[in-house]
Amino acid sequence: MNAGQAIEGRGHLWVSTYETQDKAVITFRDDGIGMDEQNKQKVFDAFFTTKPAGKGTGLGLSISMDIINQHNGSITVESTLGEGTEFVIELPIIAKSEDDA
Repeated sequence: MNAGQAIEGRGHLWVSTYETQDKAVITFRDDGIGMDEQNKQKVFDAFFTTKPAGKGTGLGLSISMDIINQHNGSITVESTLGEGTEFVIELPIIAKSEDDA
């Protein structure tokens, strides 16, 4: 949702997934307006939003980060103002034992 709102006019959103030996990785990248360094540092803070009043609570990324952390994962963000933003989520892959089957 954030990526779609960050794209002014026409743009692109890329979603990709891949697996490493011990992690599942999901990336979301857009070619929207991007973020400056100050906003990038606050993006996971509860109630932080760049949206006008009444257009969002600023809880989405904070809640997402909490859920990812509860699953021993991580989420990172890279962004360049005027070029777009990329979020990378990494979650551990836990192999099932024969007892779990």
